[in-house]
Amino acid sequence: MALLENNILHFTKIPNNFIDEWLLKLSGTATKVFLVILRKTIGWHKESDVISISQIEKHSGLSGNSVLAGLKELKLFNLIETTKEGRGKATRIEYKIKFSLSENTHQTIPETNKDKSNTSNTDVKNNNITPKNEVIPENNTAKFEETKDIEIQKKEEERNSSSSASFENKYTGKGKSLSNEYTAKLISLGISQRQSEQIITQFDFEYIEVKINQLNYLLEHSPHKVNGKGRFLYNSIINNWQFDEYFIHLAKIKKEQERKEKERLREIELEKSRVGEIEKQKAIEEQEETIEKQCYEYFNSVSKKEQLEIQKQIEKEMNNPFFNISKEFYEAAYRVKFKDVVREYIKLSNYNNFGKVLE
Repeated sequence: MALLENNILHFTKIPNNFIDEWLLKLSGTATKVFLVILRKTIGWHKESDVISISQIEKHSGLSGNSVLAGLKELKLFNLIETTKEGRGKATRIEYKIKFSLSENTHQTIPETNKDKSNTSNTDVKNNNITPKNEVIPENNTAKFEETKDIEIQKKEEERNSSSSASFENKYTGKGKSLSNEYTAKLISLGISQRQSEQIITQFDFEYIEVKINQLNYLLEHSPHKVNGKGRFLYNSIINNWQFDEYFIHLAKIKKEQERKEKERLREIELEKSRVGEIEKQKAIEEQEETIEKQCYEYFNSVSKKEQLEIQKQIEKEMNNPFFNISKEFYEAAYRVKFKDVVREYIKLSNYNNFGKVLE
């Protein structure tokens, strides 16, 4: 009688494949989440529906972290399809049951994946950490069978033992110095020493730094969003809180850095080009000096008669008011004419064979 509603028994169709093949493979958390999505879609004769996390929590009795873990497991095995729309608080996620469940039956599901899906990483972290001045709601996830609980406990022990190597790395050599530094940072921002030490063992320094920077940005630009530094930072790290405005800020910084880097590279190229032009001009001047020297050597090697002929030809070509603009201009033009006349006199098309003529 408890299943009757107004003396009417209502039904929601469940794919046989799900019961026959997937019920034994999925965790209890994922199974609950799947059934809620099935009820909200197929149960209402819909192909898909927008469902909030709070709705799934309400109908499944699961905590928010457990719901997220269940969704992750279902998506991993391709049992549901999600479509995300909007950003920030306006985000809407549409869920759809994928009926081609048999397509997934050929996949080999490792025992480790099967067991690890029963508890999310976040849930494991939250078991041993209670934020300062904050009450964490108890996990409302229904208990599994005794054997399942034993398997979960074993997997958690394995996970803890596998993280011991990372713990040792953080507390030896350079890692120890960084661990002490970040522990002090977290404590200064309002997180207890015990919580700070546990966070250090569970998260990378880079990840922690991102969350600290996000907190500092929000304190400066949106302080109303931070309700207690320690509590906010703790939840931000544990639950991976992300704020669009902070990441937009990071994107702007990155874009500006890229612009400056391009500008720096462009300046380097321009400097190289400028230096190249200077070196090129210097080489030309050195070549001109060499040619002029060779011309005088040739001029001094010929007879007086030939020297007079060369000088007359130069004076004839310089007999133009244009060259009398200034003394400096006249002297520079005379040097050019001298080389040209000598080259014509010895009938050279260019100066490349000058050395042969002088030999």
